[in-house]
Amino acid sequence: MGTPGEAELIRDLDAPIRTCRLFAIEHLLQYGASQAALEALQRHQAREEDPECAMLLEHAMAAIRSRLAPSTPEAAAAPGATTPASPLLPSDLTPEAFLSRYQATSETARVHLLSQLSPTHLRNFAPYVPALFQAEPNRLLGAALLRTFKTVWPRDHLKPLVPHLRSAYWSMRHAVMDLLVHKAPDLLARDLPRLLGHADPRVRILAVRGLAAVDPAEAERHLIAMFHSPQAEVRFAALQNSIFFPYSVVKPLLLQGLAMETDPEAWQRIALVLENNPDPDLPYRLWELAETSSEEKRPWLIELQKRVCANLQRAHLLEEDYAVYQERLLTWAKQRLARRWVHAVVEQLLDHALPDLDPQLERRWSDPFVQAAVKEALGWSIPETARQWLAAKLPAHLGQQAGSTAATPASPGPASGVDETATPPPIPNEPPLPSPAVGQSSAPMVQAPESTPDELLRQMARWTTADVTEARSTLTAILRQASEPPSALLAMALKTAARLKLPEFVEIARQRVFGKDAPVAAACLEYLGAVDFDWLLPYLGQLVQHEDLRVKTAVVRQLKRVDPEQALSAMKALLSSRDSERQKAALACLIHFEFALVRALLLAYLEQSPAPELFERGLCFFQANPDVGNLFPLYRLERGLSGTAARKARQVREENIRFLTNAGLVKPGAVEIEEATLAQRWAEEQAHSAKRNNACTVERVANPTFWEAFTEYLHDLRFQLAEQGLATWSQRLWNEVRAWAAQHPTIVGTALIGIIAFWVALGWEIETAAPLSPKGGAILSTPIDVTGTVRQTHAQGVMFESQDGRQYVVSAPPGRDFSEVPVGAVVRLRLLPIRMDGSGRIQAQFIAAGAPSPD
Repeated sequence: MGTPGEAELIRDLDAPIRTCRLFAIEHLLQYGASQAALEALQRHQAREEDPECAMLLEHAMAAIRSRLAPSTPEAAAAPGATTPASPLLPSDLTPEAFLSRYQATSETARVHLLSQLSPTHLRNFAPYVPALFQAEPNRLLGAALLRTFKTVWPRDHLKPLVPHLRSAYWSMRHAVMDLLVHKAPDLLARDLPRLLGHADPRVRILAVRGLAAVDPAEAERHLIAMFHSPQAEVRFAALQNSIFFPYSVVKPLLLQGLAMETDPEAWQRIALVLENNPDPDLPYRLWELAETSSEEKRPWLIELQKRVCANLQRAHLLEEDYAVYQERLLTWAKQRLARRWVHAVVEQLLDHALPDLDPQLERRWSDPFVQAAVKEALGWSIPETARQWLAAKLPAHLGQQAGSTAATPASPGPASGVDETATPPPIPNEPPLPSPAVGQSSAPMVQAPESTPDELLRQMARWTTADVTEARSTLTAILRQASEPPSALLAMALKTAARLKLPEFVEIARQRVFGKDAPVAAACLEYLGAVDFDWLLPYLGQLVQHEDLRVKTAVVRQLKRVDPEQALSAMKALLSSRDSERQKAALACLIHFEFALVRALLLAYLEQSPAPELFERGLCFFQANPDVGNLFPLYRLERGLSGTAARKARQVREENIRFLTNAGLVKPGAVEIEEATLAQRWAEEQAHSAKRNNACTVERVANPTFWEAFTEYLHDLRFQLAEQGLATWSQRLWNEVRAWAAQHPTIVGTALIGIIAFWVALGWEIETAAPLSPKGGAILSTPIDVTGTVRQTHAQGVMFESQDGRQYVVSAPPGRDFSEVPVGAVVRLRLLPIRMDGSGRIQAQFIAAGAPSPD
C-alpha cells in the first residue's frame, strides 16, 4: 500500500474497522518518529479493545521511543537534539551475528532491530530469514519480518507462506498478501475468489492488486466496485491503493468519487491525487462536475480546477500556449452550459412542466452560444413536437439577430482557471435565467389580485433576485389567500419561492408536501429542499413511495444531495421497470446527474432495446454531452443492436467526433476516435468475456454459496487451531462469536425477546441512549426509547421535548395520523434517530409507542 502521512495515520487510529487501525499502527511502528505520534498511540491505548491491536500498540510505542531517544550521551547533551534517527547496524555485520542478536533480544527490541537494517543488510540476510520466520513464535513479529524483507524474500520460500493467508492474526494475513502480490501473485490464484469477496477492505484491495497481475480487466471491475461501495472504509482503501493501477483507469474513478462523496475530508484526499497528476483534460472534467454539484461543493471544485490549471502551466504540460488553452476551455464551458440548458428546456417540454417558455428563451437569446445550441438541438433525437416548438421559435429570433455577426468565443479567463463569471449553475427543475444588472428589476410590478393566472405565471417565470420585494408580496397573496388557487399557479408560486429562497412559506409547504396534488407536492419538495432541507430529510423515504412519478423524481433530486449512490440506485430501479412511465421519469431525472456518472447506466438501458421513443430520448443525452468517453459506448450500441437503432447510434457517434474535433478537444485522426481502435477494444472485450475466470467475477464473489462459505470457514478454523493451540484458539473463537452477535442483533434479539418481554411486563423501564452529535448532520442510527412532552403536532408527525431537554421531530409512518395527539401530552416513543439539524433538533422515524400512544 502507499504510505499515508503521519497525520492521516493518527486519524485512522479511531477507525471503526479493526484492520484500518492495524494498518495505521503498523505504519507508525515502521515510520513513526515524532512525539505527536507517540502521544496519539498512548491516548489510543486506553480505548483499544482488540487484543491484536493492543499488542501491536506496545511494539509501536516502543519503536517510536527508541527513535526519539538520543543515540549517545554527547547527542543527548546537545541543544535541541531530541529526535535523532535510529542508527543503522554496522555494515559488516554477518548473518550469524544478526541471527544471534535477534534471538537474544526481547520482542520489543527485535522490532527496533529490524528497523536498523540497511538495504545491504536485507540482501545479505534474506536467505536466512525464512527459517527465522518459521521459528518465530510471535505471529506479530513474524509479520514484521515479512514486511521488512518483502522486497528480497527468496522466491523458493514463497509457497510455504500461502497457508498463512488463513492466519487468525490480521497483521500476518496482510503481510503475507502484500508480499505475494509483490513477488508471486500467481500463488494467490486458488484463494482469490474468497479474498476478493472478503469483508475486510485491506484483504479485498490486496486481492484486487493480485488479480490485476493475471486479469487486469476483471481487476478494474473490482476496483470500480470498491470505489462505489457504500462503506467509506472500502472506498478509502481503494483510493489508497489507486497508485498501483494505471492512472487512465483510476482517473475516471477519482472523478466519480468526487461527484459521489459528501464528506469534505474525502474530497481533499481525492483532490490530492488529482492535483499531483494534472493533464490537459482534467480541468474539463472538473468543470462538468461543478455543473451538477451542490452549492457547497461547487465553489470548492472551481478552486480545485484553478489549482490544476496552475499546475499544468508550471509543469509545461500543454502543447499550446496557455492563453490559447484557456480560451478553448472557456469557449467549451459556455458551449456546454448552453447545450445542457437547451436539453433541460426540451425535457421540460416533454413533461409539460412549464406554463410558457417564451420569457425564458427571450431572456437568453442574446447569448450566441444558446443560439448555436438550439440550432444543433433541431438535429437531436427529440420528439417531433419539441423539434417543431424550437423550429417555430427560431426564425423570429433569427430575424431579430439579422444584423449580428456569428458567435465568437469569449476572451480567456484568469490564468488560474476558467473565468469565475462563467461558474456553472446547477441544472434545476426549470432552465436557469441570467440575472439582470444589480438593482434592475426584470419586469414592472404586478399585483396578484389584479392579474390573471396566465399573467402571474409569466411574471413569476421572469423574476430574479432583484425582484425579491415584489415576489414576496405577490407570492404571499397567492399562497395565503382564503380561496384555493389553481394547482398550476400554486405549484409555480412554490417553485419561484424555492428559486428565490424565500423562507416565509415553510409551514404551507410542510402541510401540502404529503397531499395528493402531485404537481403541488413536487413543488413543495423543491421548496423545502431549498429552504428547509433538514426537516425534509427524514421524510424522503416515505415520500418516495408516492404513487405519482413527478413526486418520485423530485424525491430523487433531493436524495442526490445527501446520498448520490442511493439516488442512482433509485434511477436503476426505475429504468429496469417494465412500466414505460417509470422509465420516462428516470430519464427525466438523469439530467440532474453528471453524465459521466450515469453513462454506464444509460448504456445498459439502451442495450435492452427500449421503445423507439425512449431509445431516442436516452440517445439525446449523448448528443447533449459530447465527449470522448461517449465513443465506445455508442460503438457498443452499433455492434449490439441492429436496424434503425444501430444507425442512429452511429450517427450520434459521428456527431460527437465532429464536435470534439471542431472544438479542438481532439485532433483529427487521433487514435482514440478511430473506428479501428474502437473495433479492437470491442474484440478484446468479447475475448475477455469468453475466457475470464467466472469464479473471480464481481458478481460471483459477492454471492458465494452457503457451502462454499462454510467450507472456507472450516479451513480457516483448522489452520488457526494449529497456529495458536487449543486454549488461545478457543478464546479467540469466543471473541469472534461475540463480535458476530454484535453485528447480527436481529438474530440474537430473537433469542432474547422473551426475556425483554418479561422485563417490560414487570414494569421495568429499559432506557438506551444513542450517541448524538452536538453538530448538525447524520447521527448514529440506533433505536432509542424516549419519554417527553408534545410541543407541536400535524398529520405527518409530532415535535416533542424529552426529559433531558432534547427536541425530537418524529415523522409518522405511512397510514398513521398524528394530528390528534394533544399538545402538552406526555408520550413514550421508540424512535430511530436519523439526523440532527442546524438548530439541534433530532429528526427521527417512529418505530413504536408506549402509553399514551399517538394513535
